[in-house]
Parts: sequence; C-alpha cells; structure tokens
Amino acid sequence: MMIENEELGRNYDYKHPSRGFFRGSTASLVRELAATPAFVRLSDIRFLGAIDYALIKQPNGYSTNRRYTRHEHSLGVAALADYFCDLADLPARSRNLIVAAALLHDLGHSPLSHSVEPVFKRLFGLDHHLMTERLIRGEAALSFEIPAILSRHGIDAGEVLAVLDGRRLGEGGFFAGPINFDTIEGISRSLAYARPRRHSSHPRSVVRSSALRLSTRDRMVVDDFWMNKDNAYLSIINSNMGAVADEAARLVLIEREDALSEADFLLGEAGLFGKFPLLRKVVSSGQACAAFVAERRPQIQVTRRRFFIDEGVDFASRDDRRRYLQSKRAATLTVQSIIDEPSHNASLAWTEIAQGDC
Repeated sequence: MMIENEELGRNYDYKHPSRGFFRGSTASLVRELAATPAFVRLSDIRFLGAIDYALIKQPNGYSTNRRYTRHEHSLGVAALADYFCDLADLPARSRNLIVAAALLHDLGHSPLSHSVEPVFKRLFGLDHHLMTERLIRGEAALSFEIPAILSRHGIDAGEVLAVLDGRRLGEGGFFAGPINFDTIEGISRSLAYARPRRHSSHPRSVVRSSALRLSTRDRMVVDDFWMNKDNAYLSIINSNMGAVADEAARLVLIEREDALSEADFLLGEAGLFGKFPLLRKVVSSGQACAAFVAERRPQIQVTRRRFFIDEGVDFASRDDRRRYLQSKRAATLTVQSIIDEPSHNASLAWTEIAQGDC
C-alpha cells in the first residue's frame, strides 16, 4: 500500500536536491569537489542514458518536462548521506567521508552511462566502477586535484573507495545493501519521468525509516520503496522501449568501433554526439530507436528484473539482503512488435511522456 505522509516523492526537488544541506567543513568539501572538471562533466551525462533521450525529445516542447543528469542525482545522493549523518549523529570526519563517497559514487560514468558501457568494456576493459576508482585516486584526466581536496579535509581516497565497495561498513553501511542512498534517490528520480499514479515516499522518508526501524510505519515506508523499484524497472528501466533505446545506442557505436577511443569514455554527451552525429539522431525518440534496431536485429536478448519481499525475514533484524530480493530472467524481444503496436508494448510511463506530461 502507498504510505501517505507530508513528503510524497512528487515534492522532492529533482533539479536542486541538495538545497538546504551541507554546512561547515562538509559544505566546503562538497563545494570544492563539485567544482572539479570530473564532477562538472556529469552535468552533461543524462541520468538514464539513451533511455533519457528517447523519453524526452529535443527540445522539450512542454514547460513541465524535465531532463535529469548524473550531476543532479549525485548531489541528491550526497544530500541523503548528509541527512543520514544527522540521524546517526556522526562526527565531522565521518560525515565528510560518507558525503564525499556519496557525491563521487557516479563519477566514472561514460556518456550515455549503462546504455553504451558494454561497448567500452569489450573494447577497452573500462566500466564505470573502474573509472570511478581512477578518478577518485586522481589517476585519470579531469581529476588530478581530487585526492588533494580529500586530503585537505582529512580523507584518504582509499577510504572513500572502501566505503563505496562495501569493504568499510560502519558509517558506510548505507552503500553496501539493497536499501542504499544511490538506489533510494535513483528509483525516486526514475519514476519522476513518468509521473506514476503510485507515488513513492520522499527519499528522505525512506532513509529515515530504514535507519531508525522503530515502527510498523517504518517497515511500510521501506517496503513501499522496494515495490516502487519494481515499478520503475517494469515501466521504464527494463521496459521494451528502454531495452530498444539501449540496444540502438550500442549498435551505433558497434558499427563505428574503428572511430571509438578509450578517451571517449570521459567525454560529455555533447562531445560523443559531436563525434558520432548518427547517435544523437537515432536516440531522438523511442520509435527512431526501434526502427534502427529492427533493420539490424529483428530480435534482441533482454534481462527482465522483478523485485519482491520475503516477509519471513524480520525488518527489524536489518538483514536486508535476505528480505529485499530480486529475480532475473533472460527473454527475447521482437523489435518489430514495438513499431507495429507501440501502445501495446509501451508502458504507461512512455505513453504519458509522449504526451508531454512528464
């Protein structure tokens, strides 16, 4: 059931999610890290990759439409981490560490993120985890000042990476399990594209309830969030059109592998589109993606994810890896069916966005 409260997800400021957060040394740390070229680059990385471009056409056409970026998402994740530090009454150094990790967690995403990362992975062995580590350590272009900034605030780059990969739990525990800052902010943001009828609770409500776990209401808030994750994957992330948008972006680059370089991984999306103009044209709409893919691959392999709850695992035990579960299955998608019957194959989310209601 939906949890009614004063902070429904629709009131979350997705464009300015960190407004009103950070103070003292943490504010200075965030300000310095956010000014680095590596972090500024994220403002030219759309949040959902190729899906994002197919969802929101250029130009918007509707004043209510929104385009979201990895930059905005990262600030939102950092703000949730800062809020958690208030709840947990953490000391200044721990706060700085956890907020820095939250802010930098997506630093290594390529242009179009997950949509084209498999191409870079196959050709150059690069993924966003490896590039994030290189950037935080100052070992890649755009990021040489990051270790020095962290050091001035009493933080070692290795500590930040230990929090991000779960080796350091303690104050970084909200990075290690299925209920984490990144997922809480990201799923809420994903659903915002579609204005779903079923709203999730405000991201800070989910953080608070997951951190405190004092009541039945806390359990209901977190459970409700997890089922909204299922909704986000069904309606957007793993929707048929979402899968086709990802496939279209990959196919464009696969056909131009000779021109793709390792350095392209750290471009913004404007730079990648400038180098591969066909890429921008293909991802301009869901139907353009489907037509491009259908000419090359009548069927594509997709992964379907579902998210569910094991009610037999006590919420208060904090054994989230056993309570909050997911399943994966391989499926075959016939691309022509999306072209022939778009209304049947598109989710409610895609239908609303096509009408400019996002």
